[in-house]
Amino acid sequence: MTLKVLIISSHRTNCGIAAYSEVLKTLLETRFEVTIAPLDQTILKRTEPHVVTAGDQQIRAICDSFGQYDVINLQWEPGLLGGRDLDMARRFEMIIDAADRLLLTVHTAVPYPEGRGPIDFARFVRNRGWRRALKFPFHQRFERLTYNAIEKRTRSPRPFFVATHNKRERDFFKQVARVPNVFDHPLCHLRAGWPSLLEKEGPAVREELSKRFPGKNTFIGVFGFLSEYKGIMTAIKAMRHLGSEYHLLIYGGVHPEAIKPRTSIDPYIKQILEEIERAEPGTGGRPKADSDLLGRISFLGAPRADYDFALAVKAVDICLFPYLEVGQSGSGPASHAIELGKPTILTRTRAFLELEKYFPAQFEMIDVGNYIELAQTIRSLSQTKNTRPQPGYNSKTLANFYGDLISRCAGAQGGHERLTNSEPITQRAAE
Repeated sequence: MTLKVLIISSHRTNCGIAAYSEVLKTLLETRFEVTIAPLDQTILKRTEPHVVTAGDQQIRAICDSFGQYDVINLQWEPGLLGGRDLDMARRFEMIIDAADRLLLTVHTAVPYPEGRGPIDFARFVRNRGWRRALKFPFHQRFERLTYNAIEKRTRSPRPFFVATHNKRERDFFKQVARVPNVFDHPLCHLRAGWPSLLEKEGPAVREELSKRFPGKNTFIGVFGFLSEYKGIMTAIKAMRHLGSEYHLLIYGGVHPEAIKPRTSIDPYIKQILEEIERAEPGTGGRPKADSDLLGRISFLGAPRADYDFALAVKAVDICLFPYLEVGQSGSGPASHAIELGKPTILTRTRAFLELEKYFPAQFEMIDVGNYIELAQTIRSLSQTKNTRPQPGYNSKTLANFYGDLISRCAGAQGGHERLTNSEPITQRAAE
C-alpha cells in the first residue's frame, strides 16, 4: 500500500520554503502519495484579534485532516506560522501535538532558552546571587514555549523525527534539545530531470547575455531577494576593482513581505543605487562626472518560475553569494549553483562553513564584507578552467534521504528504540 504523506508549508508563493516543498513533492511522488497543506500567509501573518482567531482555525483544520495521512512533514520556519511570537509558538505546538507520526524539517532553529522555569531560576540565583536575579531571561517566552512543545513531543511514544540542513543543527537538536532521531542532508533545489534540461538550454541563455551586453567576457550573478544580509553592497564595491570586461547581473527583487505602503523606494534599494552612482575621487580629490559602474551592473529582476531561476544560475559564469551572518541554516540559490557545478563564491558564514562539510572543493570562500578579496577571487576564477568534481549530494540523494525517513517514521512502532543513530541515512545518501 502506498504511504500517504502530508507536507505543511507555504505554497505557490514567492518563497524559498515553498519552492523547496514543491521540489520534495515532485521527488517523493514516485514512492508516496504526497499532498501539500498550504499555510496561508495573508491570514497567519496578521495580528488583529479576529484574524488571529481565523489563523488558529486554519491550523486546526489542517490538524483535523491528519487522520487521512500516514506521515506528517512540517516544513518549520517559525515566521510562516504567525506574525507574533506567541502565535508562532501556539500553532507550532498545535501541529506537533496533533500529528501521530511526525517528520519535522528545520529551516531556522530557534535559539535554546537560557532559563526555562523555576528550577532554572533557582540555579541562576544560586550561581550568580540575588542581586543579578533581574538579569534572568524571563523574556524568552517564545523560546521556552517552543522547546517545551518539542520536549513534550519527544517524551511521547509516538514516532518523531527531525531533519536538518546541516550537521551543526543536527548536533544541536540531538545534544541540546535532546531529540533522539535527528538526521541531516544539505539543501538541494533542483527537481528531477532539470539538470539535463539546463545543460541543454543554458548555452542559449548565455549567448543571449553576450548579445545583450556586448564586450563583456565574464558575467557574475547574484541571486535572490534584495535584502541587506545578501551582501550585494560587497559585490558592487568589488566591481570597482575589476576591469570593464566584468559585468554584474542582479537577479532578484524586494521580498513581498518587505513591501511597505506609501514607501517611494525600499531603503536597501536606495543604498544600492547610491553606491552604484557614487562618484569616485578624481585627481586632487575632485569627483568624476559619474560612476563607471552604471554600464557594468544590471538589474534583471526576479525570475518568475523556479526553472527560470535555475536557468539564470546556469547561464552566468560565476555565481556570487556574499551573505552576512544572520543565523540561517542554508541558501536555496547557493544550492542551485553548487548542484550545477558552477564556479561559486561564498562568504565564511556559519551556514556556508557547514555547507563545506558536504561539498569540499566545490566553491571558493571569502571573509564577510572583504570586497578586495572578492574582486581577487573573481579574477582568479575567470582565468581558471572549471574542473570541480560532481557534487556528492543532489536531488537524487535528497529523495533517498526523505524516502528513508518517511518509511522509517511510518514503520516505527512507538518510542525511539528503532532508530537512534543519525549517521546511517546521511552516509547512505552520499553513496
